[in-house]
Amino acid sequence: MPFDTLEDEALPADIDGLFIGGGFPETQLAKLSANMRLREQIKQVIEDGLPGYAECGGLMYLCQDMIQDNRRYPLCGIIAASVEMHKKPQGRGYVRLQIKPSHPWYRDSSVFPQTIQAHEFHHSALTGLAQDNDYAYSIDSGTGIDGFNDGIIMHNLVASYSHLRQTDQCFWVDDFISFVKLCKS
Repeated sequence: MPFDTLEDEALPADIDGLFIGGGFPETQLAKLSANMRLREQIKQVIEDGLPGYAECGGLMYLCQDMIQDNRRYPLCGIIAASVEMHKKPQGRGYVRLQIKPSHPWYRDSSVFPQTIQAHEFHHSALTGLAQDNDYAYSIDSGTGIDGFNDGIIMHNLVASYSHLRQTDQCFWVDDFISFVKLCKS
């Protein structure tokens, strides 16, 4: 069930998983930040273990805050980092990700893609990241979150700068849905 992070004050009832896609949260930052009830609920359901996937703009939205025009806007606060916007891209182009054993969707699977082809395009960078973050991917090429890793893992959430595509080599949508079903059972 879709929901609107700008207008809805609550998540839809009885959701089994959460997908927060890419976009440009910096273009609606004041309105996103003002929707405190939804931000707090998203943080709570993820902390309670709801499976989730967020990419690029979704990753940014889940951070502690975003700094724009010398003003700090509070966001969901799931990821302890600040988002800083830059004039030039901080990551742009194709990326090649290696799945780490800690990736929650593939943790118990003996058959999964070892390498994922994806892309990134972001003018933001995360600052104040904890040194002990758990990551779903190491990066063979690209920038990701810190130049070496992408896909911060928090509870049952993977939040990444990389945009994945469902392909014959990467069944990430199917794998995520299977993970959601596993968590529900």
